[in-house]
Amino acid sequence: MKWNYYEALNMPCPGGNGGVFTHINVKELTTARYDMAGKHLATVKTPVDIDLPFN
Repeated sequence: MKWNYYEALNMPCPGGNGGVFTHINVKELTTARYDMAGKHLATVKTPVDIDLPFN
């Protein structure tokens, strides 16, 4: 899954599953940095293990 300020967050369901989410599990966080003109400066990928439950 990828998301930024210019694209809608897209969370498709695997085949045969419904659209009800109980949690999201994050394995990698990618951060991209840009200057004020929109020039790409750097990208950093950080391994994480986060499980966020939805109540």
